[in-house]
Amino acid sequence: HQQVELDEVKLSAARQLIELNRRDARINGLEADVEALKASLEGAVNARSVLEQTVADRLPRLEERLSEAKRHLSGRDDEIASLTRAAERQARALTEANAINEQLKREVQTLMAAIEAAGSAKAGAAAVDGGTDVVIAMRVELQALRTRSREQSALIDRLQKSIAETKGIEARAARVKDAEESAKQLREVRA
Repeated sequence: HQQVELDEVKLSAARQLIELNRRDARINGLEADVEALKASLEGAVNARSVLEQTVADRLPRLEERLSEAKRHLSGRDDEIASLTRAAERQARALTEANAINEQLKREVQTLMAAIEAAGSAKAGAAAVDGGTDVVIAMRVELQALRTRSREQSALIDRLQKSIAETKGIEARAARVKDAEESAKQLREVRA
């Protein structure tokens, strides 16, 4: 009977030893997990510190570049306003030149009709020296009007090209302004 009790005590002691070993193994595993988590936390803290330092270093440079971009855009806005005013002046000049050109065309047609009439009168009547002088004078005036008409046409072409270039500059400025807005939104999202 004592033997049975002794066996039971030994068995109970063995069970307790096994349970203690299991607990020790579990404690060792948990301690290893704690160490791994501490190392991971330390790495995350270091990474955050490096990121904060990088942002702190780069933010002033970004703000400086943004300020420079704003100054540049302000200059471009002034330039665009100036070009717009120039385009408006050129458009008015173009309208005036077109009106003058139309007037010159009418004058040329009138002179052509007068020359034809003078030529018809000359053919039908006896040649008069004064009539020839009138025809020559009309032809000279007609040639001068044609020259002025060509000059006006060239001026109109130049003004139209200038207006087209101004519109191209305005389109580029609008794209730059859109880029600035995108940068501003990106900066606001990061903040």
